[in-house]
Amino acid sequence: MPRWFLPFLLSCLAAHGDLKVAALHPLLAELAQQVGGDQVEVIDLMGPNGDPHHFEPTPRQLRETGRFDLMLACGLGLESGLSDIRDLLPAGSEMVEVGEALPTLAGTCDDPSHHHDHDGRDPHWWHSVETYRRAVSVVESAFSRLDPDQADAYATRADSYRQQLDRLDRWVRRQVARVPRDRRVLATSHAAFGYFCHEFGFRAVAVQGLTREQMPDAASLARVFTELRDQHVTVIFPEKGANPAILRALVKDGHLRLGPQLDADGTRSASYEAMIRGNVTAIRDALAR
Repeated sequence: MPRWFLPFLLSCLAAHGDLKVAALHPLLAELAQQVGGDQVEVIDLMGPNGDPHHFEPTPRQLRETGRFDLMLACGLGLESGLSDIRDLLPAGSEMVEVGEALPTLAGTCDDPSHHHDHDGRDPHWWHSVETYRRAVSVVESAFSRLDPDQADAYATRADSYRQQLDRLDRWVRRQVARVPRDRRVLATSHAAFGYFCHEFGFRAVAVQGLTREQMPDAASLARVFTELRDQHVTVIFPEKGANPAILRALVKDGHLRLGPQLDADGTRSASYEAMIRGNVTAIRDALAR
């Protein structure tokens, strides 16, 4: 065998990934790829345009995925039936609920038809750039534990990605500074932007609850309308993929207008940075006037 062949063979094997990782959310798949690089094969089980509150991989989908070392979940009750999914993991695979290792905010859910157990916590942690930055370290730690030979490579890529997120965070703060403080009220269809509001000094007002399916009754809708009027809110933001009928009912008298659509669940943008930049640009342009 030629002397050059063994290094060449090893580099080819590494390109296919030493770890195989399945992700239950596109943002987790992106995070895993950023940290893992060529050492990790990443499978995005949900793909774009899905609803993470209701997505559950089927047993057949998991079988077709084949053996994998690690499954990444957002956690905090976001994924329905997570305990059932855990029971379907292939032998030798493990699950990491990334959100469980992150600082969390309180979240409420009053709809009895909503079967996710949020345990009083808001699961939409990715809307805080700083929290997403912390998630990089959670994934890096999991990869290094499962594949210690590549720990240095994971650390290098994780650090590079954290620097990219630092730059994104500084950009967000410059855009938010253009919105007058008395206009920093973010009115949306469901309560997905609590982390953004907490981090960047906005007051959050949600017409619905933690999910798109929580439909307010007439009394609740009247209370929301009164709150919006009292807060001098003029813009309410619909969400990509959500039915805007409730919001249209609020704006029909002309005191409110619909703003640009926001990506609430992180599944309708090309990347994490694209989601943040798109949402922040929409909020800035609508509220800085």
